Amino acid sequence: MLNLTVEREKRGWTKSELARRSGVPLAEICRIEGGKIFPYPGWRRKIARAMEMPESELFQEVDGNESVRENARKSGTFNC
Repeated sequence: MLNLTVEREKRGWTKSELARRSGVPLAEICRIEGGKIFPYPGWRRKIARAMEMPESELFQEVDGNESVRENARKSGTFNC
């Protein structure tokens, strides 16, 4: 899991909210957080700016608690 996901969830932001704030399309936020793609530098900068964090911190792998993601899937609020 990327630290991006952890930090986004700490803020209580949905992926849609991050997409809106950063200007990166929701589909790409989903692919980035899902580990399907690594964002190109322009998207990294936009996301980091929106999160007010350094890129180097956001785009590193961390051991995360998957329960937030699993609970969202079960409740039908998982949007990607």
